[in-house]
Amino acid sequence: MKFFNRPRQEIRTKFEVDLLYKAQSMKSAKPPHPWATEVIIPAAGCIACGWNIDEDLVLISGSGYSLTQARTGLLIHRDRDSNLTYERMSNNDLTFQLPLNNEYISIFGFESGDSYNKRWLDR
Repeated sequence: MKFFNRPRQEIRTKFEVDLLYKAQSMKSAKPPHPWATEVIIPAAGCIACGWNIDEDLVLISGSGYSLTQARTGLLIHRDRDSNLTYERMSNNDLTFQLPLNNEYISIFGFESGDSYNKRWLDR
């Protein structure tokens, strides 16, 4: 069988191809507010995440959880107690109780729901 000798045939639609060409022709520019700030937050091994009341990012992994200030990337708290972390996740994996202050937060991720902050919609 000659699988690799078959002629290449475009499988994308005309719309998809046109959109690709349009995207490739765009020039880099400074993003508009509030997207101008870029923060890199390491999240290797993250299985779920969410936002606390202060809009800090909560990352949950197999080795614990962390709390990071989203606007700056500053690590606020890191707890490497994986047993405590799993104990604080709800049975349906949709909420997490922060051991730091017992706040309940909605979480999302590979095995969790789709969290959003209702206050974002109120702005």
